[in-house]
Amino acid sequence: MDSGVPEDADDWLRESLLLEIQSLCFFVFVHWYLLKMGDDSRVWRLVLKKRDQV
Repeated sequence: MDSGVPEDADDWLRESLLLEIQSLCFFVFVHWYLLKMGDDSRVWRLVLKKRDQV
């Protein structure tokens, strides 16, 4: 049975860590952008929509 987890647990861990780092960088960039541009509710709605898709 294929549970969706690769045979090599190290590869799976590495990929999940990469995804975590990417999402963290994305949110750090968004917060920096919001601070720079001022609080724009349109940007917040876009970010929340994108986060819900993930």
